[in-house]
Amino acid sequence: MWNPLPETDSTFVALRRPRWLCAGALLLAAGLFVCGFLLGWFIKSSNEATDVVPQHNMKKAFLDELKAENIKAFLYNFTRIPHLAGTEQNFQLAKQIQSQWKEFGLDSADLAHYDVLLSYPNKTHPNYISIIDEDGHEIFNTSLFEPPPPGYGNISDVVPPYNAFSPQGMPEGDLVYVNYARTEDFFKLERDMKINCSGKIVIARYGKIFRGNKVKNAQLAGAKGIILYSDPADYFAPGVASYPDGWNLPGGGVQRGNVLNLNGAGDPLTPGYPANEYAYRREIPEAVGLPSIPVHPIGYSDAQKLLEKMGGTAPPDSSWKGSLKVPYSVGPGFTGNFSTQKVKMHIHSNNKVTRIYNVILMWSQG
Repeated sequence: MWNPLPETDSTFVALRRPRWLCAGALLLAAGLFVCGFLLGWFIKSSNEATDVVPQHNMKKAFLDELKAENIKAFLYNFTRIPHLAGTEQNFQLAKQIQSQWKEFGLDSADLAHYDVLLSYPNKTHPNYISIIDEDGHEIFNTSLFEPPPPGYGNISDVVPPYNAFSPQGMPEGDLVYVNYARTEDFFKLERDMKINCSGKIVIARYGKIFRGNKVKNAQLAGAKGIILYSDPADYFAPGVASYPDGWNLPGGGVQRGNVLNLNGAGDPLTPGYPANEYAYRREIPEAVGLPSIPVHPIGYSDAQKLLEKMGGTAPPDSSWKGSLKVPYSVGPGFTGNFSTQKVKMHIHSNNKVTRIYNVILMWSQG
């Protein structure tokens, strides 16, 4: 165990040190610095000034290298096939980047590997959300995959929608719409509207805060699970078509991403330390920052199928309304003839330790 020196020791030494000695040391250090600076200034080579590139020339040279066709080519090469972290495709991409950096004339470009906890969707049991009737029969299921855009129908190993590190589970219950799932949103529901989210499945739109914080807030509110979706109000620019005709998110497009709460600690099994071979690792059940309730993302087309059936209380104000053609009722549960129906989550993702690679470059040129 590391211990600092006792404060009494350092104080005692400081009291015994003459003040004139400290002042003299400071003057000597300052004098040496000035002498060194002047000596270096007057003996520099006469041609050094000619080697200095004016700043405006450097800026121009840099901007001249930024060509749209180059960016397009690199982006295509990096994204033409799926390369989920820890997969063979991701390793091949790392080697491709390493090779290209070496071609650029860098001093070195090395691959550094780490063994980290990652999360993957189950290939044989995909994740989805369903609406079930009073007998448990599924009457609506969310999409298992995003619709492929033109020209990408033959691409294999496309990653289905999922939120990394969601635990497995199949909870069912009444649905509650919780806006952005911020702390103030849950306060509004519980304190002002007297709506208890305990034992419910909540649905929230992406935006305002990190998705992992949405999950944490839902956990604290007692929810069984949380569904995330991208509302057009937050992810659809007016006057622009959806992809592939424009760059707006299409109705079947789904935001992915992990739902950890690590605060920058890194690998959940080696928080705060590099995940190399000799690192001490926690057991997976003891991993840091993992959510305790199932999480799943869906597109806004599927979200509309859920939200259009919502009953219960009207939204408290306009800030709770997105751009879908639904009333944005809060719930809990569905309305009218749909009141006996429930929402069920089917989450089968797996967590496992997997090797990943970083490309480390070194460039010593000034």
